[in-house]
Amino acid sequence: MFIKSYLTRYQYLCRFVLTLVAALLIPSIISINIIVIHSYKEMQRKNEEYYIDITGSFALFFQNQISEMKMKALNISFDTRKNLSSALLLSSIKKDPYYYKECVDELAKYRMQDPNLYNIGIFYYGEDYIFTHLTKYNFSGFCELYMNIDRSDVSAINKIKDFFSYDNNTYDDNSFDSNSLLRICSTYDNSSGKKALLVGTRVRIGNQNDEALIFYILDSSSINVSLFASQSASSMEFCVFDSNNKLLYSTISDSSAYIDNSILNDKKFIDFLTNSRDNTLQYFTENKKFTVFKISSNINNYKYISFIPMDLYEENLYNFYSTLRIISFSAFALLILLFVFAVYINYKPIIRLVRGLSRQSGENELQVIENTLARMRNETSEQNMLIMDFLLSNLLYGIPIPDKELERLEISKYKGPFCVLAIPNLKLNTTDREQLSANIYMKYGIVVYITDILYNDHTIIICLLKDASVHELSNFIKDYIYDLFNIKFQVYVGEVVDSINNIRKSYIKCLNKMDISASEHALTNLPLTFNDNITEEDSKSYKYKTLMQNVIEYINDSFTNPSLSQTKVADHFGISTYSLSRLFKEHIGIGFTEYITAKRIDYAKRLLLTTDKTVAEIGCEVGIPNANYFSKLFKANCGVSPTKFRSLQL
Repeated sequence: MFIKSYLTRYQYLCRFVLTLVAALLIPSIISINIIVIHSYKEMQRKNEEYYIDITGSFALFFQNQISEMKMKALNISFDTRKNLSSALLLSSIKKDPYYYKECVDELAKYRMQDPNLYNIGIFYYGEDYIFTHLTKYNFSGFCELYMNIDRSDVSAINKIKDFFSYDNNTYDDNSFDSNSLLRICSTYDNSSGKKALLVGTRVRIGNQNDEALIFYILDSSSINVSLFASQSASSMEFCVFDSNNKLLYSTISDSSAYIDNSILNDKKFIDFLTNSRDNTLQYFTENKKFTVFKISSNINNYKYISFIPMDLYEENLYNFYSTLRIISFSAFALLILLFVFAVYINYKPIIRLVRGLSRQSGENELQVIENTLARMRNETSEQNMLIMDFLLSNLLYGIPIPDKELERLEISKYKGPFCVLAIPNLKLNTTDREQLSANIYMKYGIVVYITDILYNDHTIIICLLKDASVHELSNFIKDYIYDLFNIKFQVYVGEVVDSINNIRKSYIKCLNKMDISASEHALTNLPLTFNDNITEEDSKSYKYKTLMQNVIEYINDSFTNPSLSQTKVADHFGISTYSLSRLFKEHIGIGFTEYITAKRIDYAKRLLLTTDKTVAEIGCEVGIPNANYFSKLFKANCGVSPTKFRSLQL
C-alpha cells in the first residue's frame, strides 16, 4: 500500500526515471557491450587493412620513383641540348682531362635539386669512365671502390658490366616500358659488395647526341618511409621482388633491430612469395615474430612485401583494446552520473514547485501544478474582470472604487498618475490586446487595461502611468498599431489625473477631443439619426439583446468543441473579453465559464442516461477530453461521479 501511494504521489518522477532508463541507459549499456565484444575483431581487420594500405602506398611510391628517375634523366638530356656549354658534354670532358671536376659538380647540383637526394651518375657509351656526384671512376674502380665488389666476385662484376652494356638484349626483359630506355640492376642478391638498386635511363647528351646512361643508385636507406606512411609505420621494412621472385630492392639494412635478411631465404617465406592466394603471413622463429603483407602489381608483375614485428602488431591491438575497455567503463560511469544529474536537474524545480502548492490526496506532481495553474488562471481572470468592472463603472458613470476593493485587487499600489487614451475605429482581438499590453509593460514598465465599450466605435486604453510620459506612450502605441495594420490611427489623449477614481475626467477629455474632430470632419462623419418612435437608448438595448442572442446561439452550436473559450467567442464577435463577460452577467446572470460548464454537464447527463458510452467517450463528446478532469468537474457540479450518477438513475 505504501509503495502504491508513493508511486502515485511521485508518478512524474517514476515515469521520468523509467523513460531515461528505457531510452538512454539500457540502449547505452547494450551498445557499449556490443562495441567491446566486436571491437577487437574489427580492430584486427582495420589493422590488417592499414598495413596492407601502407604496403600498397610503398608499391605506388616505388613505381613513381622509378618513373621520376627516368623523367629526370630525360630532363637532364634536354638541358644539355639547350645549354651548349653544359659540363656534361662529352666533347668538353675530352678536351680537358681535368674538366671532369665540372661534370662531377654538375651532377652534384642535379642531386641537390632532387628532394630525395638519390645518388646520381652518368656513363658515356664507348668510354671507360663513370662519373658520379662524388668523383670520376673507371669501370673497375667503380666496381671495387664505389660498389665494394670483390675482384673475385665475377658474377657481381658481370652484372654491373651488363648494366652499362649498350646491347638492348641485356635489359629488354627487365625494362619497365616498351621503348627500352630504362635499365635495372640489383646487387641485393650478390655475395659481396654494396646492396643497391641501379636504375638507369639511356639518353643522348648535347646536340652531338653522345649516347650515355644516366643512373640513380638506391640503397636500403634511400627511401624514406615517412614520405608515404605515418609515423607508426617507421618500424616496418619493405622489399621488392621481380617476376622471377628475385630480390630487387630492400629497406632491410644490416643494422636493422627487428629483421635480418635471413628471412628472405627461408622456405616458408619463399612459399608465401610464390603463392598468389595468400596476402598475409605470420612468421615465427625462436627469436623473431613477424607479420608479412604482400601486394602484387599488374603493371610490372613485381611483388611488394612489408614486414612488421609481431610485438608492434599485437601491441597496437592490445593498446586499442585496453584503451577501449577503459573508455567503456568511463563512459558507463559518466552515463550513470549524467543519468543521476539529469534526474536531479529536471526534477528539482518540479519538486520545489510542488512543495509550495496545496496538494490533494491521490494527485501526482503534474496534476498538482496543472490544478494550481488552472486556479491561478481563474483567479487572475476573475481579478482582471473585477478591476475592469470597477474601472468601467468609474469611467462611464463616475462611480468611485471603494478603498477596500482597491486593497483587495492590489490596485492601491499604483499611486498614479493615470490617464485614458481613446482610439476611434480600432478593433483589436484578444491576442493583439495582450501583445500590446505586454510590449508597453516591457518598454515602459507600466500596466495598461485595454477594452472597448459596446457600440461605441473606439478602443479605450486605461494607463497606470507611473513615471512614463503619456505623449511618448501615445507615439509608441501609434507606431505599434501602424506596424500591425499598416494604417495610421488617431490616438486621443485624455487629461492626466492623480487618482484612479478621476479617470472619468480623463475619458471625458478624450470624448471632447473626438467630438471636436468629428465637427471638423462633418462631411465624412455623419451623426447617428433615429426615427420618431425609436430612441437612441432603445436602439442600444435592442443591439445588446441581438448580440446576446447571437452569442448564445454560437455557444449552443459550439460548446462541445474543446477549444471553445471566452477569448475565441469574443474575437468571433469583435468585442473584448471584458465586454463579453459584462454582457453575460447582465443578461444571463452567470459568467461565461459557468454557462459553458453548465451546458456541457447537462449534455453529459443526457448521454449518461441515454447511451452506453464510457465516461471517457462522453467527456470527449461534450468537449472535455481529459477523463479525470471531466469526472472532477461533473462531481463538483452534481455531487456524484458520472458513474455513480448513471447507476443512481437506472
